[in-house]
Amino acid sequence: MENEKLIQFLRESTHRKKALEFLYQFFEKTSKGLQKIGAKQDQTKDIFQEGILIFYHQAQKKDFYLSCKPSTYLFGICQNIFRNKKRKEAKQNTLSNTDFLIELSNATNLENQEQQNIYKSDEAISILRTILSELGEPCKKLLTGYYVDKFSMKELAQKLGYNSDLTAKAQKYKCLQRAKKLAQNQLENLQTILL
Repeated sequence: MENEKLIQFLRESTHRKKALEFLYQFFEKTSKGLQKIGAKQDQTKDIFQEGILIFYHQAQKKDFYLSCKPSTYLFGICQNIFRNKKRKEAKQNTLSNTDFLIELSNATNLENQEQQNIYKSDEAISILRTILSELGEPCKKLLTGYYVDKFSMKELAQKLGYNSDLTAKAQKYKCLQRAKKLAQNQLENLQTILL
């Protein structure tokens, strides 16, 4: 189908179904392309649907002109959707790590601003990784589930096999206490290096 005809069909309700069917033939190709850049197969369906909607809305604009193949344009839209989702996830994970670090710095009763600023640096993520690896897998799963993945205590209790959310909460407290000690040691080591 020619580009002009496709755009015309997308704008006309009588031929819209035919135009959409034409676009849907590019799903497999688009899905494979998205998987090559890191998308999971089940994600590609939603991304493709979103891409079709954006393509449709763009085609409704009077000044819209398609200067490339429809498959190329559609893949470009889907690629941008996927990259934007990845950016949002990365930003959310960074914010979640910051939440955990702030909780940890509050728990360790850091007295002065200089000590607190250490937790806001890039080194903080390195410290966090070290602490989590030293805590062991049960604490790591519990703390990352709560602070990074934002699960409730009830969800974590079910997911990690605790008897109740109160048991999970008590275990989280114990893990935080251990993390505090490790963080204090890391902080002292870092201060020794900095001084």
